[in-house]
Amino acid sequence: MEKKADDGVLDLLQDGDGYSQTKILSEMLGRSYRQRLRRHSAEFPAPVVIQPGLIIGDAENGVS
Repeated sequence: MEKKADDGVLDLLQDGDGYSQTKILSEMLGRSYRQRLRRHSAEFPAPVVIQPGLIIGDAENGVS
């Protein structure tokens, strides 16, 4: 079921901007990796994605 939902999201993003496309794709890859890791090894902690709540400034002077 999740695969069909992911395919639907990817279809909707086909005409989206590059930022949205890479953001959703990276989230999907991370979720897939976590699921695979959980199935094969309970020893390793699941990876965590940290998303800053606020980003201020530009590429040289920014903070988050």
